[in-house]
Amino acid sequence: ALNSAIDFSVGAENLTLSPGSQSTLGANISLGSGGTLTLNGTTNWSTGLAIAGAGASSVLEIPSGQTLTLTGGGGVHGTFDNLTVNNSGTINLQTAGVNEDFKLNNGAVLNNVTGGQIRFVGGEQQIHTSAGSGTLNNSGGTISLVGAVNGTINPTTFNNAGTIDVGTGTLSTGGNALTNTSGGVISGTGTLDLGGAMLTNS
Repeated sequence: ALNSAIDFSVGAENLTLSPGSQSTLGANISLGSGGTLTLNGTTNWSTGLAIAGAGASSVLEIPSGQTLTLTGGGGVHGTFDNLTVNNSGTINLQTAGVNEDFKLNNGAVLNNVTGGQIRFVGGEQQIHTSAGSGTLNNSGGTISLVGAVNGTINPTTFNNAGTIDVGTGTLSTGGNALTNTSGGVISGTGTLDLGGAMLTNS
């Protein structure tokens, strides 16, 4: 297993972390322009840390069958900053407390592609933007509330061409618009709360 608490950088190279069945990532990571970091296995990412890039060509890959779980106490966050994240595995938002969040900041783009899952597992979790712009593209993947939990998704831009399953909970867009494009499905017996914002089906 990899248990890293040391910040590290990746230049314009490709780096794959394959630490075995499970690892704990307690470090800030910096990716240079053209650099790619691939996470294999099950990675628990301690909250309060950042994976930062140098633009869209800095890429974090979470392949099919691999898992990144944001862990720790409530009220803290993990930040994707100025890079592209491609998820075809599983991202879990899961803490013992509430108000845990993923931040998509300064041009960060999270692409949840076919086979990818973003799961709100407990507490009151959110994906949002606190600096600059951030984009979540659900491009054939699934975003789900697991049971009667509450979640918020309100980056600068939120596009859905996959499945959003609100379960029996409440998913809020924090007053931001949601664009539901061709192939986009919104399901569940819970609530989608737009906060007065626009839902566009195109």
